[in-house]
Amino acid sequence: MVSKKQLVEVSVDTEEGRVPLGIMNARQALALPDDLDVEISHPDHEPGNTDRFIQKDELRRHLDVSSKGAGKPVKTRAEDAAMASGGGGGEHDRHHGHDPRRR
Repeated sequence: MVSKKQLVEVSVDTEEGRVPLGIMNARQALALPDDLDVEISHPDHEPGNTDRFIQKDELRRHLDVSSKGAGKPVKTRAEDAAMASGGGGGEHDRHHGHDPRRR
């Protein structure tokens, strides 16, 4: 079965109002740098055609809830960077026989 990626509109608020940056899938929106202050259309609504916008943390929670049992949890760039630098492999490492608790 082909999975349908949830599309969202990403925009920024300016003095002149909301300015759309583009439409992307929800995981791409979560991968945007944290210092970029964006609003994201709610994934349950049509991107580019809704006034319901949320922040990245709410989108992350929404994807975690909607994907329970349907795949891997959503990670941020910071979490990916921590993994790459050895700052925590945790469950992934244990599943692949690299348990950092054992020496």
